[in-house]
Amino acid sequence: MVLYNLTIAVEPQQSNEWLDYMRSEHIPEIMATGCFINYRICQIPPSGDAETAFAVQYTAPTEAHFRRYEAEFAAKLRGEYQGRFGQSTGIFRTILKIIDEGSVPMRDL
Repeated sequence: MVLYNLTIAVEPQQSNEWLDYMRSEHIPEIMATGCFINYRICQIPPSGDAETAFAVQYTAPTEAHFRRYEAEFAAKLRGEYQGRFGQSTGIFRTILKIIDEGSVPMRDL
């Protein structure tokens, strides 16, 4: 599996608009490509600077699925995002190959 992680810095005054857009438009369009099996939006705790930071993660079942996304869909979807937010958000992309994962049952604290 492949984890496609985007770390995004958003100006605080834009964070609600950005989240609404991601939830209602951008992420549904990415998921509709059929290249990913799930997604997650995480907020990164502030470290003292003025920006709000998020990590958006998508899981592709195979490298071929991710390559298809990059080849067929990424340019259009990135263009739409840029049209909406321009240079007002900073994005750092990371592609990770998942080699193992697991979980444990939750216990009461």
